[in-house]
Amino acid sequence: MSYTILQSMFNENPSNTWVFVGGEETAGSYAQCGFARNFVGQFEEYIRWTKASSEFSRQRYMINSGKSGYHMDTINANFVDLVTRFNPKAVVYLVSKEDLEISDQPKFKEILYLFIKKSLSLRAETSYCILITPHADKDPVQNQKAKACTQVIQELYQSLSLLQKKRVLLIPCYEKTNTPEFIEKCFQPNGMLNAVGHLFLGKVLSLFTYGSIAGFPVSSQEVQTLPGTSEAKVALRESISSPALLNNFQQEIRRQLNATSSAVWLFIGDSITHGALHTHGFNSIHQIFEKYIHETYGRKNDTIINTGVSGATTQSQLQHSTERFDLYPADFVVIMFGTNDAASSETISLSKFKKNLVLLIEAARKKHAIPILRTPNPIRSKDEREKMLPSYVEAIREVAKEQKVLLVDHFSEWMRMLEKYPFLLEEGNWNGDAIHPNTLGQLQMTQSLIKSCGLWKENNYFMKL
Repeated sequence: MSYTILQSMFNENPSNTWVFVGGEETAGSYAQCGFARNFVGQFEEYIRWTKASSEFSRQRYMINSGKSGYHMDTINANFVDLVTRFNPKAVVYLVSKEDLEISDQPKFKEILYLFIKKSLSLRAETSYCILITPHADKDPVQNQKAKACTQVIQELYQSLSLLQKKRVLLIPCYEKTNTPEFIEKCFQPNGMLNAVGHLFLGKVLSLFTYGSIAGFPVSSQEVQTLPGTSEAKVALRESISSPALLNNFQQEIRRQLNATSSAVWLFIGDSITHGALHTHGFNSIHQIFEKYIHETYGRKNDTIINTGVSGATTQSQLQHSTERFDLYPADFVVIMFGTNDAASSETISLSKFKKNLVLLIEAARKKHAIPILRTPNPIRSKDEREKMLPSYVEAIREVAKEQKVLLVDHFSEWMRMLEKYPFLLEEGNWNGDAIHPNTLGQLQMTQSLIKSCGLWKENNYFMKL
C-alpha cells in the first residue's frame, strides 16, 4: 500500500487527471464546510499548487463526481457518466456513510471489486484506483460500522492479484482517524464532518498518495473563520444587486440545462480562475459555484471542471488546448483571460488577444457548448500591466458583443464598488495581493456569474455572510 505506486501521477505528464467519486462527504456540501474547501479541494491545493513546480504539474486537475445519497452500487451503475467520460488517470473513492448501510451485505465485496475493475480499465489499463476506507465516527454505532466495513475492504484488497495491487492504493483512513483528536474536533453537533474534518482527510489523502504533507498550505484554525475584514464583507453584501437583464442569454442557458440532467461546466483561465494560494483554505469561484449549482439550484448531477492554470494567457491556452480543453466534455465554457495578456502586450497585442478570444469561443461552440466571457478584476500592480489592463478588458467587451456571447463584467462591478469603498483592492479585503482575489473577491465574482446566467435564487447562503 505504498504511495510509490502513484509516482507517475506526480510527473510532468500534462494530463494527470483525478476523478473523485463517493457519497455525501465526497460531495462536501456547504452544510459541512461552509465556504471552506472540502477534502478534494484541500488535496487539490496541495498537489496542484503547493507541490507543483511547473505549468504541467499545475495541470493535475481534480474533478469531483461525489453525489449525496450515492453508494458503491449506484456509482457502478453510473460509472460512465461519473468517471469514464472524463478519462482520468486516477479514480479516488472515499467509502462513504451511504456505503456503511450496505457493507454487511454478501454482495458488497462483489460490488467493490467491480468498481476496482472499472477504474483499472481506463487509459488503456494504465490508470489507478485509490480506495479510502471510511473515517472513524463520533457515533459509536456508526464507528463500529466503519470499523467492520474497513475490515471487509482490507480482505478484498488482500485477494487482489499482484498485478492489480500495483495499480490499487488502499488508504487506511479509519486507522488514521480513530483518535480522540479527530472525534473531538472534526464533527459538527449533528454528526456531519466539519471543515476541520475535511482538512484532516485532505492531509491523509496527501500523505498516502504524495508521501508527504510538508508545507501543507492551511491550518485547522484558518478554515474555521471566513477571512476578510468586516468592512469588506459589508461591501460584498451590498454588491449583491440584480444585473442588467440578459434575457436572451439566460434563456439559452436554461434551454441547455433543460436538455441534460448532468451538465458539465468547464472553467478555463489564468491564476484568478485557478484560485490557488490567495483563498487560504477557502473556495475559489469554481468550488463556490459547484456548491451553489448542486445545492441551491438543485442540479447535483452537474460537474464543474477547472483547468485554469496560474500564468496562463490566451496564447498558452491555445497552445495547450489538448489537456486544458479538448479532453473534456462541456455544456458551458466559462472563459476569463486578460490579466497576464495585458502583462504580455508586446507579444500578445490587443488585436491578437481579440483573435485568440474568438478562437476560444469557436472551440467552445464546436463542442456545442455555450461560451461565457468574464472580465478580470481591477488590480493595483503599479506597472505596465495595470496600465494596459483596462484596454484588454474593453477588448473582452467588444468580443462579447461581436460574438453575441454572455459577458460577466467583473471589472465594471468592482470599479463601481471601489467608488464607495476604495480600500477593497488592498490586501485582506477583496484581494489577497495586488492582483489576485481572496475568498471574498472570489465570492463576489461567483455571485456575478450566477446572476448573469439567470440562476440566482433568493435566500441562499450568500445572504448569510
